[in-house]
Amino acid sequence: MTRRGRFNLLVTGLLLVAIGLDLFGGAHWFSPLSVISPGTSQAVLLGMRFPRTLCALMVGALLAVGGLLLQTVSHNPIADPSILGINAGATLALVIGGVSGVALTVGHAALLAIIGAGLAYVIVLLLAVAGTGVDPLRLLLGGTVFSGFISCLTYAISVVTNTTQAFRNLLIGGFSGVGYGQVSLLAIATVIVV
Repeated sequence: MTRRGRFNLLVTGLLLVAIGLDLFGGAHWFSPLSVISPGTSQAVLLGMRFPRTLCALMVGALLAVGGLLLQTVSHNPIADPSILGINAGATLALVIGGVSGVALTVGHAALLAIIGAGLAYVIVLLLAVAGTGVDPLRLLLGGTVFSGFISCLTYAISVVTNTTQAFRNLLIGGFSGVGYGQVSLLAIATVIVV
């Protein structure tokens, strides 16, 4: 087996261990046999922990692919969605949508996030345009500054409207309350992106 093959096998093994710890570990540890034995433990594992684990896996995969695409497009090895303002734009759109009364269902949230991320990225690209095209240094610096500005604006809106607690998961992230609806949406997005 080649060195790369051994590395891939090791990383896959570590991923499987992490999945097992995520599913069966926590405030209450469950036996792996709990998955097949009916009862409360099976309901917790299959109803709460399994969707969270699947979402975490798919979000990680989508972030990795998104980072790779941004690094390829910008010709810069440190480019990522947070540096280029994409994450901040998506969060700002979600907070504005929630404050203005849009029901943040899975579909509405995805649409708002895509619109916010797209607008933020277009603005960052416009900031980076130089005489001969997009300057990678201006792209990173403009993206970092614009991302900081959008993040401050997002926090300001949530503080002024007293909705910081309501948007806590949007502002800092998390997988609590994730269900199979989100798993289905992420599975579709993962298949399309990959």
